[in-house]
Amino acid sequence: MLCDSDGAAICYPCGYTPPMNAQAPTSNPWASTSHHMRKKRRPSDLVIAMISFGAGSGLVVLVAALLVAYCLRRRSRSRSSGSHDSGRIHAEPMTATAPRVPRRLSMLLSKGPNTTVEQFPLAALRAATDVFSPSHRIGSGSFGAVYRAALPDGREVAIKRAERRDSGASSSAAAAAARRVNHESAFVSELSLLSRLNHKNLVRLLGFCADGGEHILVYEFMHNGTLHDHLHKRPAPLSPPLASWPSRLRLALGAARGIEYLHTYAVPPIIHRDIKSSNILLDASWSAKVSDFGLSLLELLSGCKVIQRYEGSGTPRNVVDMAVPYIESDRVHRVFDIRLPLPTPGEMEAVAYVGYLAADCVRLPGRERPSMSEVVGVLERAVAACEEHEDGPDGGEAALSRSGTDGSTTM
Repeated sequence: MLCDSDGAAICYPCGYTPPMNAQAPTSNPWASTSHHMRKKRRPSDLVIAMISFGAGSGLVVLVAALLVAYCLRRRSRSRSSGSHDSGRIHAEPMTATAPRVPRRLSMLLSKGPNTTVEQFPLAALRAATDVFSPSHRIGSGSFGAVYRAALPDGREVAIKRAERRDSGASSSAAAAAARRVNHESAFVSELSLLSRLNHKNLVRLLGFCADGGEHILVYEFMHNGTLHDHLHKRPAPLSPPLASWPSRLRLALGAARGIEYLHTYAVPPIIHRDIKSSNILLDASWSAKVSDFGLSLLELLSGCKVIQRYEGSGTPRNVVDMAVPYIESDRVHRVFDIRLPLPTPGEMEAVAYVGYLAADCVRLPGRERPSMSEVVGVLERAVAACEEHEDGPDGGEAALSRSGTDGSTTM
C-alpha cells in the first residue's frame, strides 16, 4: 500500500494482508518523540555552538599573537645585527673575496678560465683598471663605460661597468630599494642569457662581478676596435679588411653569421635591436664579431655614415635615402666607396648582389625583409663568387639582376 504523505501509515509488502481485527495506528509515534527531543535539545545546541565559537576565536587570537611575537623578534634581531639607524636601507658591504651572487647564477660559476662564466672579485678588476681610471677607458655604450685591462693571468679583457644610478634625495627608501631590485634582476637576466651564447662571431663573455653594488661584465678584448672606426675615423690608407671588396664581403658574412646564431640557434632566440657598425668588432685576425645588419651593409658598400652631412649642404641625409634609389634603379655602382678601386668584372656581380640584399634589409615593413639565414646564404654566394671569379669574362652591369637576392637565381 502507499504511505500517507504525513508518514502516519505503516507500509507493508504488496502480498501482505493485515488481520481483520488489527487496528491501524492513529499517529506516528516517532514523529511525536522526535518533536519532543528537538524541543529538549535546543538549549544544549546553543551551549555547544557558543563553546565552539569561543574555542575557535581563542585559537585565532593565539595564532595571531604568536605571529606578532615572531615578527617582533625577527625585527629586533635584524636591528641588532645591522646598523642602529632605524628605517634606513644600507648598501651591501664591499667584499672582494666572497661577493653575494643570486642563487640562480650559481650554476654559471666556474673556478678558472675557459669554463662557463667566471666570477671576478671586485678588487681584481679595480686593480686591473687602476680603480677605473680614465686612462683605461676606451669607450662607452648603453650599458656603461668600457675599460681595457690586463688580468694577472695575462689575459687582455674589456670591462663593461654599469652606470651607478643615483636614486636622488627626493626618492623614498622604498622606491630606491625597488629600483635597485629591478636593476639587479635585469642584470641577472642579461647575464643568464649571455652566458649561454657561444659562437665564433660573437664577442665572448668571460665573466662578471656583482659585488659591492657594482654590475660589471668582462669580455674578451677585441684588438682592432670597431668597424665604425675603421670606416669613418681612421686616416688613409684603409685598414686591411676594408681595402678590397672581397675582404669587405667577408666581414659582412662574419657579422651576419653571428646575428643568424642569435636569431635562429640561441635558446631562446635573441633580437639584438642595436646592430650598427660600432657594435661590430674586429679581433686580432680581423674577424668580425657582433658585440652589442642592413645599415652595416650599406656602410660597407658606400663608406658613408648612417647620417651623412655633405659639404656645401646644411641638410644631413641618411644612407638609406641616398643609396637605395640608386640600387633600385640598377645603378648600384653609384653608391660604391670611392676610396676603393672599382670592382673587377668578376667582383662586380657579387658586390651588386650584396647591394640588392642591403636594400631589402632596410625595407620598412618587417615582413618584406629577408631572414638572417637568407642573408647568410646570399653573402656566402657573393663571397664565393668574388673568390672564384676574380677576373671572369661576364662582368659589368649586364649581369646584374635583382632576382638574385631572393634565392631564385644562382651565381
